[in-house]
Order: sequence, then C-alpha cells, then structure tokens
Amino acid sequence: MPNDRYYAVRDGRQTGVYNSWNDCKEQTNGYSGAQFKSFNTPQEAMNYMSGSSGGGGGGHRSHGMDYASASTGSAHSYGNRGGSGRSSVASSGYSEPRFEIHTDGACPRNGMPGANAGIGVHFPSRPDRDLSEPLTGRQTNNRAEIQAPRRGLEVARELGHTRVEIKTDSQYVWDIANGAKEAHKNKQDFQDLADASQGMNVKWTKVPAHSGVTGNERADKLAKRGANQK
Repeated sequence: MPNDRYYAVRDGRQTGVYNSWNDCKEQTNGYSGAQFKSFNTPQEAMNYMSGSSGGGGGGHRSHGMDYASASTGSAHSYGNRGGSGRSSVASSGYSEPRFEIHTDGACPRNGMPGANAGIGVHFPSRPDRDLSEPLTGRQTNNRAEIQAPRRGLEVARELGHTRVEIKTDSQYVWDIANGAKEAHKNKQDFQDLADASQGMNVKWTKVPAHSGVTGNERADKLAKRGANQK
C-alpha cells in the first residue's frame, strides 16, 4: 500500500523526512524545540525542510510559548547525522549557520519616576544594521529586554534570515522564551515577540552579563545609548 503521508523533522534528534509517524515521533517526542510537520508529498516535505512552509496539513510544532524553535541553549545539529536505520526518505541537508543576534535592554532609573529605557541589538555579521533605540510605551528594563529581540528578529527577516540565534543576558526573557516559566506580566510584549518569530527557527542562548562577551557588551552600550535618546 503506497504511503500517503510524509513527516518532515526540521529540528529533532535526527532531521529528515520520514514515512512513518512512529519514526517521526521518536525523533521529536520530548525534544526541546522540535519542529516537524506532515505532508502529502515528499517534495512538500523537502520544501519545508529548506525553509518553505509548503502546502502540508496536520502540522505539528513543539516549542516553548510559541517562540519558533526555542532551544535550551544547547546547539542543535542539522543535516545527515549518519545512518540510523530509520525510514528516512531523504536527509535534510539543512546546515545553514544561524544568523547571530545579541540583544539587551537598559533602564538606568528602572522603577523610578522619569525612567527612560532603551534597546540595543548587535548583529556581528552585519554591524551596519545595529540598533540603538528608545523604548516606546511603559519604561521598564524588562520590557526593553523583551522588545530588543523582537526588533532583532524584524531586522533578521528584512535581511532574509529565518534561522537565527538570539543571545541575551536576561534570565527573565530566556526562561519564558524557552517555556521554563509563564509570562504573568508584560504579556503583550511577549505576544509581540511571538508574532515577530513566526515562521522563523530561533535558538535562544543565555550569556553572562558584563563578563566580557563582546557581542553582549556591544548590545549593552547600544541599549544605554537608546535610553539616553529621550
């Protein structure tokens, strides 16, 4: 009997296109940040693997708070990982490096009258697109920490990147983006972030603050400059 469904695993233990739901489930069940979807034809599945959503149905995605593919900070390997004995139709060959984004927020008088907040975003491979902007709306450090990656994702999309790594020193943002905690405050800001990440493959990495991490130090300076623009 011919197979009528193909399961594309774009992020999982072993990526590829499978013709068995059980094989797909084995690669994705319990895997943080898994991305997978079912399709009617192998071509549609391969289009999805290469970044195009294709025309598949019955899609499945597992990720914290709907923030694309939010990992737990460990690197995920893409493409063929060697023989596994699985019923893989084709190897994804999906090994495009992630577009790196460093983000930070600043609010020198956080919680005090007259506080001004700013966001900073540094793109190591495209420093000409770095961002230093004042935060609009309610002026708090946490809001700036959320809105900085949102703006970073918007620029990444403009540049044609859908596979990115966001490096933040905010434990608050990292926890919620990865689904470790729920957003009880700043829900609209996190919704903005979720909207910006739609259709993108995002890895979240927590970096130490003020510890000499070049990209983080640059983002910090940009955020402080943004806070001073008001």
